[in-house]
Amino acid sequence: MGEYQHCSTPSIGITFFSDSQNEGTDIGTLLMQADLAMYQAKAAGRNAMRFFVPAMQEAAATRMSTEAELRRALRDDEFKLHYQLYVDRHGQIAGIEALLRWRHPERGLVAPTEFVPLAEETGLILALGERVMDAACRQLVAWADDPYMAALKVSINVSARQFHHPDFAKLVLAALARSGANSRRLKLELTETVLLTPKTPSSACSF
Repeated sequence: MGEYQHCSTPSIGITFFSDSQNEGTDIGTLLMQADLAMYQAKAAGRNAMRFFVPAMQEAAATRMSTEAELRRALRDDEFKLHYQLYVDRHGQIAGIEALLRWRHPERGLVAPTEFVPLAEETGLILALGERVMDAACRQLVAWADDPYMAALKVSINVSARQFHHPDFAKLVLAALARSGANSRRLKLELTETVLLTPKTPSSACSF
């Protein structure tokens, strides 16, 4: 039998234990702390090790709380679209951008930078993106009879996770069919993360 050399690239999480520093800490808590440190090692690029610090546990608790709030917000329909006009270099109205906002019952309006990254990590962005698509299409239909608005396109942002979903095109077509919106008036703008994919031909597309 020949000899083989194998190199492993582990991600290691470490926590400290001593009777004086962690009195009353049980094995389950120690394993949880080491696990949190391990995920920090993975987030740092893997093949690394990280030591547990209390801030990791606080961050994990905050993340879990925010995820629970996001799920509740989807259930209670707390996400709304705001519409902003944008103009070309000649000062003419070129279209409308749909801006997603979270109407938090305690915090008020929450900007997408505070919740979209977590929505992408957890997969909630798919359900959220579908609701945004439906709302934008319904708004297009509402504006269709307004001579000042009927010719304008509405742009919505699409995340990388949405765009790479195998049923993405079907979801877009279904939203258009449900609402009866003019497909030529819907513009999908792809985020920078999508542009990093070599197969992506452009930064925006219209149907």
